[in-house]
Amino acid sequence: MKTLKSTITLIILLISFVSINAQSTFRERMKEMKKAAKDAFTNMPKTNNLTELDKRDQKDIMTKHWEEKEYQLFNPFRDKMDYTMEKLNIEKNKEGVVTHVWFGTGKPKKYEVSAVSGSDYSYCVSRNAMEVLCFTEKSIISYKVKATSKDKSGLSYEVTGINFTMGEFVKENKAKAYVIKQRAYANKKIEEDRAAAIQAEKERRAKYTLEDKSIANIKAQWIEKPTLYMKEGHNYKVGFEVTFKDGTIDKTHNIGGNLYACDFKVTTKNGRYSYFNKKYSTSTYGKVSVGGSLRSDAPILGGKDAAEFTISSKYDESQAVTIKKHIRYKEKSLIYKRGQDGNAGYTSGSRGGRAGHGAPVTVKLTSYAHSEDGSKVYVYKCSDPWTDKTSTGRFIGNELSINAAGGDGADGNDGLGKWSNSGAERPGNGGDGGNGGNGGNVKITVDPSATDVTINCNVSAGSGGRGGRRGMCHQCAYGGEGESGLAGKMGNKGSIKKTVAKVSL
Repeated sequence: MKTLKSTITLIILLISFVSINAQSTFRERMKEMKKAAKDAFTNMPKTNNLTELDKRDQKDIMTKHWEEKEYQLFNPFRDKMDYTMEKLNIEKNKEGVVTHVWFGTGKPKKYEVSAVSGSDYSYCVSRNAMEVLCFTEKSIISYKVKATSKDKSGLSYEVTGINFTMGEFVKENKAKAYVIKQRAYANKKIEEDRAAAIQAEKERRAKYTLEDKSIANIKAQWIEKPTLYMKEGHNYKVGFEVTFKDGTIDKTHNIGGNLYACDFKVTTKNGRYSYFNKKYSTSTYGKVSVGGSLRSDAPILGGKDAAEFTISSKYDESQAVTIKKHIRYKEKSLIYKRGQDGNAGYTSGSRGGRAGHGAPVTVKLTSYAHSEDGSKVYVYKCSDPWTDKTSTGRFIGNELSINAAGGDGADGNDGLGKWSNSGAERPGNGGDGGNGGNGGNVKITVDPSATDVTINCNVSAGSGGRGGRRGMCHQCAYGGEGESGLAGKMGNKGSIKKTVAKVSL
């Protein structure tokens, strides 16, 4: 009896122990399930309904609310639980301003962040401008556009679809409606900014035009200052300072003033100018037209070796300033009469184009003393019977190069290969290479005063083009291959005839 009682007591203790352990395991399991549910709820993608339009600039939103890290990226046509993690990359310039963004790693498709012309409003667009990013505080929307029409303001674009959203999930219809609304607001703001800029420019023009202004003096200020001379053919940037009869002084915009380059009249001898003498017009979206530059050109044979510029207001020419600078010629000179290279064919197996021949030119070379400083200047005259034109040139070194070589023939195109599904057609032949051109026959007459000039004359023959490679048979039914093209023929070398005799140009 005592043994039975002990056994029953032991059984009761075991049942109690198992019950207590089961309750403890159940409580722990419930805690784990609650934690998992809480984590799943915390990590569940949030939905952005985009109820209000964010009217801030795109660059401002991007700078304040987005950083370089991974975000959830969604296909807007699928369930929001179907997402991937992609990194948003942000590129800034030295001033810390955002210039480009892209997604993921590897070879990126960059989106450029820049202000629209005539406005401070920014868009973030792909290189071909057919994909655009729209930034909101919590979502990025990538959408597609297409050009619909062209009017005075440029191309108009229509939103055609949504590519993806990043950050908080946005349904396709809500995303498209939002970017359409955002673009309408942006375009309105841009037009307002442009209109304001044009109006401001009109008011500025009325204030700073030289029309009906009494001028006491005009003075040139070089931005890139020539020394005692101007290099032949080189542009030198210049601005003008004007003293008015009431004592006030102003400058052209390019040297820190307010005046317009187009209000100045420039007349030249042996020179050219840029941006002066132009008719005023409101520049694109109110931008100020800045300028200008002066350059020297070689005078006619026998003329003075100096460039002269006379500057005045185009509304009042009574006050003018004259700038005179010596012309400094190039150290070396080149006469280029080489034959043109052959053109490549457009189709498989086509022949390479034949090259042109070097021109049979006649060159006369002499020298004279510079009209301003007395230094020695060499001058040549080149006659080309093929073009029936003559050209002249000056240089101050003692080297003249003449290139009248023949052009090179173009390579033949490779033959078309065939594959197993090409039928019984034979692979194509490679095209023949084009023939090289002949070198020109050059006649040079040198004045005794210019015999110290080294003349380098190239009348070499042009090379023939390479023959195209034969078309290959890649397990095709024909079972053979095409034939390789033949190399083009080399041209003939030209001739050089040089004499020393009195030359008068």
